[in-house]
Amino acid sequence: MDIENELDKIADGLIYNVDYMAWNAFLADWHINDFDDEKYLRFAQDAAESVRRIQYEASDEEAIKILLSEYVALLKKYDYTDDMIPPAVHSMFQHYLQDWITEIHQKSMNEGGPEEIPALPDGDIDNHRMAYILANLPPQSEIADYLTEININYFYEHLHMVTWFSDQMTQGIRYGFKRKHNFSARKTYNHLMNPSSLLWIAAVLGEDPEIVKKAAAEAKTMKTDPEKSKIVRMAVPFERIYELALHMEEEAGVLDDDI
Repeated sequence: MDIENELDKIADGLIYNVDYMAWNAFLADWHINDFDDEKYLRFAQDAAESVRRIQYEASDEEAIKILLSEYVALLKKYDYTDDMIPPAVHSMFQHYLQDWITEIHQKSMNEGGPEEIPALPDGDIDNHRMAYILANLPPQSEIADYLTEININYFYEHLHMVTWFSDQMTQGIRYGFKRKHNFSARKTYNHLMNPSSLLWIAAVLGEDPEIVKKAAAEAKTMKTDPEKSKIVRMAVPFERIYELALHMEEEAGVLDDDI
């Protein structure tokens, strides 16, 4: 049996690129159960059916919930045990986010952006690198739990911020303004006017939970998002984000060659 040929046939049936990315991510951990060829292809076919059911016209948060629930349902169908499911889901989501980064980087180059990211001054990192660090976060169930307590959805913000940082390298129209290629994570962070996203970044990169919770409480007393965002940035300025990001990168073993 020509596995690659059969997989190509399945992939050809996925009309939308976002479905292909989800399908590819769904297959990332198929080896956990040591499938034989026939079982692997059945898994691949079922994975293709699963991703077709994901309604991306729904809100991003709802789409992520569907993505995760479809994958968990697929694992259970193939008798993955409960202790296997959490790491498999984590790995799947990492692969999904990595594919997003690759897709947006290609879009940037298609628009005339450089193939190699320009060098940035000390104290800054490029948006592609920041997105990659965020995409490859370790399992963070305790952080996800306390973010839920302050009304921040971990998985939604994970997708939101990985795509947000990488998307800055593309051109486009945002809020009535034409955006040029931006490679500076410092600029992206300092212009972000979503307090929940800023709090999420600080939390997942390892900032003290008490600092994050205090900033969230203080931000809640403000009326507008710019005011709330200013509170968060005062508590966790980019200098701190930069320090935490480099530490996370080192801990995760992310190398320049991986980016």
